[in-house]
Amino acid sequence: MDYAKRAIDFNPNSPDAYNNLGNMFRELGMLNEAESVFKEAIKFKQDYMEVHYNLGITLYELQKYDEAIECYKKAIKIRSDYAEAHNNLGVALKSAGRREEAVVSYKR
Repeated sequence: MDYAKRAIDFNPNSPDAYNNLGNMFRELGMLNEAESVFKEAIKFKQDYMEVHYNLGITLYELQKYDEAIECYKKAIKIRSDYAEAHNNLGVALKSAGRREEAVVSYKR
């Protein structure tokens, strides 16, 4: 994790560095930190599909289903054929009690 933090120190405007650090935080179960770092990455690159997707995963794990749904939708808007985002959107919709919408997402 030190290397990821140093990468941000070296280039504080790098969305890739923030994405990498966010993934490390998420893997370590530091979900609030991951959420914060992913949101920081989006400030530098609004159309960064992977960050929206990774933030969606983090928010889902924090049981913030509505926010996760929005992140997955943003990732899909950037790349409409992103199968993993469609799947995770379906999972989040199901968890939020929106089963019919979940089925549609799974089919995509």
